[in-house]
Amino acid sequence: MKRIEVEDIIGVLEPLLTSEGYELVDLEYKNEQMGWTVRVYIDKEGGVGIDDCTKVSREMSNLLDVEDIIPHKFHLEVSSPGLNRPLRKREHFLAVVGERIKVKSKLPIEGARNFKADLLEVLETSIVVDDGIKRTEIDIDNIDKANLIYKF
Repeated sequence: MKRIEVEDIIGVLEPLLTSEGYELVDLEYKNEQMGWTVRVYIDKEGGVGIDDCTKVSREMSNLLDVEDIIPHKFHLEVSSPGLNRPLRKREHFLAVVGERIKVKSKLPIEGARNFKADLLEVLETSIVVDDGIKRTEIDIDNIDKANLIYKF
C-alpha cells in the first residue's frame, strides 16, 4: 500500500480551495486516538466563519471520496488558522515580517531546532530570524512547523 503524504492531499484539495476563493493555510494528516484525521486550516479575504468551514468541509469530503487517495477511514476537520497562525509558504512569512514567530526545524541549525525570534527578512528560499542574541538563517524546506506568536 502506498504511503499517503501530506503533499498528496494538498495537491488534491488546494485547487478546489483556490477556485472557491480560499487559501489552504495548513494541513495535518495524523493517526490520533480516534483514528486518522485530516485537519485543514483555511482562510480568505475578510476571514473565515463557520458557514465557510461547513461549505468547504462538504466539498472537500466529496472530492476526497471521488479521488480516493486515502485508503482508510478518516475524520475531516476544517477550521480557520486562529491567532497562532501556521506559516507554511514563503508568502505566509512575507506577510508577517517584523513579527515574532516560533519555528521548529526538521534538522538542527547550530545544534538547535526550536527558535522564538523576530522575523527580520524573507529571502528566496529561507528566512532570517533574530532572537535578541543572534541572527539565524533557516531554509524554508527545513521548517517542520512555524507559527506567528500573537501579542495580547
